[in-house]
Amino acid sequence: MTKTELEKSTGFKRLDDATLKWIKEAKFAPGEVNGVPVAVCRYPLMYEWKRDSTDRASLTKLYPQLQDLKPEQLPQLPVDLAPPVYPTESLAKREKGKVELTVCLGKEGKVETIAMWKSSGSQRLDTATGRWIAKAQFSPAMKDGVAVGVCGVPVEYTWKPPG
Repeated sequence: MTKTELEKSTGFKRLDDATLKWIKEAKFAPGEVNGVPVAVCRYPLMYEWKRDSTDRASLTKLYPQLQDLKPEQLPQLPVDLAPPVYPTESLAKREKGKVELTVCLGKEGKVETIAMWKSSGSQRLDTATGRWIAKAQFSPAMKDGVAVGVCGVPVEYTWKPPG
């Protein structure tokens, strides 16, 4: 394989990078026409990332779940967090909707993983929400006076075009 590129991003750099790495490392059988090997150009390959229950189990071993913490121990987004930037094309098309995410945070309050639970119905809005929350800095979750990572933190954002 000489060149690999994404035609459509997931909106999450880590997933895009993992997909490209997987494709580049995959061993494909050569294309054939009437038993003769031929070059294949622009072969479309689609992969859909899905949340796996074993992945969730491995995360819960690393981090306590949100429900394991008391209200005063929960991580918080800063109240002065600027809203995400409305994608230009979405604004022009007056796209709107609510995005529901759940995130895992490291002990410093940085977002480590993002899972989408409900789409707005617009990939542009979903992607913008993911990129926005990926940059957010939460206050850390606390357990027994020590900062800890935590999974299951819900994040919702509702997109409404102005006017």
